[in-house]
Amino acid sequence: MLLARYGNLTSAARELNFTPPAATKRLARLEARLGVRLVNRSTRHVSLTAEGETYLHYATRILDEIREMANAVSSSHAVPKRLLRINATLGFGRTTIAPIVSNPTQ
Repeated sequence: MLLARYGNLTSAARELNFTPPAATKRLARLEARLGVRLVNRSTRHVSLTAEGETYLHYATRILDEIREMANAVSSSHAVPKRLLRINATLGFGRTTIAPIVSNPTQ
């Protein structure tokens, strides 16, 4: 996706904290595994092949679904947004409830 966005391997590699040769190797391995060329390369620019466009389409959709899934799962741990009333004895409130309320990660 980054390669399509930036149009060159160096910028995509930089965004991923890869060296350009490492990014080139990864792209070559992916193309070898798929058995197709995903990009047309020139000395300064790359453009997607028809297969690369198809791959980008599916990759974008899959990554969007992964983000959506992560948001759905993580929203179950969302911080309460409404009033919660707790009735407890003074001693239990001070020793047990107050530390939990003041440190919500427990």
